[in-house]
Amino acid sequence: MCAKEKRRWNVQQRDALGIVVLALLVVIIRMLFAPAPVVLPAPADFAPEQRTWERRGGQEEGNRESEGSAPFAFDPNTLDSAGFRRLGFSSGQTASLLRYRNSGAVFRKPEDFSRAYVVSEQMYQRLLPYIRIEPTPRTASASPSASPPTNPPLTNPPLTNPPLTNPPLANPLPATPPQPSSPLPSPPANLPPPTPPQRTSSRWELIEINGADTSRLQRLRGIGPYYAQRIVHYRERLGGFVAVEQLLEVEGMDEERFALFALQVDIDHSLVRKMDMRHADQSTLGKHPYIGPYAARWIVHYREQLGDTVCTLPSLLRRNIINTRQAQWLEYYLE
Repeated sequence: MCAKEKRRWNVQQRDALGIVVLALLVVIIRMLFAPAPVVLPAPADFAPEQRTWERRGGQEEGNRESEGSAPFAFDPNTLDSAGFRRLGFSSGQTASLLRYRNSGAVFRKPEDFSRAYVVSEQMYQRLLPYIRIEPTPRTASASPSASPPTNPPLTNPPLTNPPLTNPPLANPLPATPPQPSSPLPSPPANLPPPTPPQRTSSRWELIEINGADTSRLQRLRGIGPYYAQRIVHYRERLGGFVAVEQLLEVEGMDEERFALFALQVDIDHSLVRKMDMRHADQSTLGKHPYIGPYAARWIVHYREQLGDTVCTLPSLLRRNIINTRQAQWLEYYLE
């Protein structure tokens, strides 16, 4: 009986030792092959529409350079590249301004200078007191206040020879001319007054781009059916244009083509469609160019966790869901 119990105890002890060894192996294998912890990247690393903000990075760089430069009086129609660099523009911005001017654009008033794509609002407000636009020769000659040149009166030189005298006529003329047999007819009194000349329209027609269809957009210089359709498509994604420079964000649009029609563009801000970020779904948010699908997913996630308090631009900035440039543009499109 004792031998049988001893044999049974040996078997149980052997099984217990195997279980302990197996448990140790499982722990060691799990420690060696455990997966690394997953760290989600910051939302700013996947900022949507990154190429838009990189293209505008040159503008911010020019603003930083302009902080230490001293402005001076200048005419943007005649200033050379060295002058633009002294004002604080970068080399890329200077080249863009010169190409814009060489394409035929003329700054007729200080506000026209602010329409240049590379001139930010901060730079324009800083340089506005120093802009001196001289009138072009065509404008100066057409000015109504310009007085015509006065020439000195001509004087006849004195005659050195005595005047000639005509010989007497055989049949002298009567002292008074003969009266006509019937009086000449007088002009009618009811003639219409002369028609004043009509004022001709401007050379290029202004086009309001938030309400224009593709056929009307083709009246812009350099815009055909292809680019007109692109402008309408991007306008629907945005909800409307609030600045002329946004047309450079249209796919395929370059600065040379933009310079051809920039002065024709007119914007009606009342037609801009705004969006309620507190109730918009993820698909609607993701289609907006200044939000994108990645930021839209984070907005919906935080909105479900924290409520509507996260649906403000300062809150999204603090959580690195959007960057500063996105927040500046989104102010025009959020209710």
